[in-house]
Amino acid sequence: MHCPDEQTLTSFADGELAPGEADDVGRHVARCPACAEFLQEQRQLDALGRMALTLIPVTPLSSTVGSEAWNSRDLKSRPH
Repeated sequence: MHCPDEQTLTSFADGELAPGEADDVGRHVARCPACAEFLQEQRQLDALGRMALTLIPVTPLSSTVGSEAWNSRDLKSRPH
């Protein structure tokens, strides 16, 4: 098997491939240092992204603030 493209490797890392294709890619990655390194880097980036999302403060809007904003003429007149 030739090296899968980056999209396929990323889909593999995300668990998005069909079982047969995932098996093929998994066997390839086990024998290919370059693809194994790419996969490891993708998993590290994913972990860092998830960690970064936990650090972003989230301030929930009250339902009245949201309603007031939606009912304002400024928001209604904007194209969606």
